[in-house]
Amino acid sequence: MRCALLFGAGASYGAGPVVPSSPRLGSRPPLGAQLFGELEYVFPNTWGTLDAQVASLFRSDTGFEAAMGTVYARRGTNLLPLLRDLGHYFARFRPESVKDNLYTLLVSELLTCGLASQSVLATLNYEILLSLCAREALLDRSDPSGRVSILPIHGACDLVADVSVSGIVASNFQQIGTTPVRRIPSEELDSWYAQAGSLPPVMCVYTEGKPAPLNHHVIEQLQQRWKVAAEAANGIFVIGAKPWFADAHVWQPIANTQAQVYYVGGRDGDFDQLESLLGTRLTVLGERFGETLPVIQSALRAL
Repeated sequence: MRCALLFGAGASYGAGPVVPSSPRLGSRPPLGAQLFGELEYVFPNTWGTLDAQVASLFRSDTGFEAAMGTVYARRGTNLLPLLRDLGHYFARFRPESVKDNLYTLLVSELLTCGLASQSVLATLNYEILLSLCAREALLDRSDPSGRVSILPIHGACDLVADVSVSGIVASNFQQIGTTPVRRIPSEELDSWYAQAGSLPPVMCVYTEGKPAPLNHHVIEQLQQRWKVAAEAANGIFVIGAKPWFADAHVWQPIANTQAQVYYVGGRDGDFDQLESLLGTRLTVLGERFGETLPVIQSALRAL
């Protein structure tokens, strides 16, 4: 494995405009601190009905992850609709111009360099912007070289359990943890989410540790593939993902690697710990995806 890439919310935010736009955020997908306001605006019948105490937690300085931990711990009957609408929210997003999106340009570079089949692209994001752009990059080539392996290591809005919702309730939905899963084609996502009583997608809960209430075996397999890829890579690129060692399944494989790690993002979260662990093997390319794309492409060519 020559290259492992990890994308976080900052990557999708900086990759290019999306549709639908938001009256609050414009044409960018939300970052974590912006997410609750968007959810209660778009889904007033679920996210907008949380009691005042819980809503205030989501708006507090502790952030979405801490508040979601409180909601998840309760395991109430309102958990499934919340998780379903969280998936539905992210399922709506499409690149405004897929050809100009930075994800498309980066995947095209991997194909041009002959690195695509020797690379893994892991994403922490629930939306499918990376997958849509990778498909465009492949379709745009008359002679595609290699393939593109994408690992949604926290699940994705288009990944669903291939079971009936009948008989599944919030207190016992772990029972479907070993059922098959399938991907919903992007053009069918709206109709799938419109089905009354549809299960939430296979996604980790957005809280510390990222528990997986549905089909946890699938999430574990994806995370194991990330571990193997990261620890075997010659080069690792971290783009728009805040270091957070409480999510050991994401960051410990990077800490264990002997590869050079190229980082795009800020110095918040556990960046200081990452820097201390990696030492000279960490190269900070810049803070923003758009500003650093040419440098990323040059580093890829040098692998």
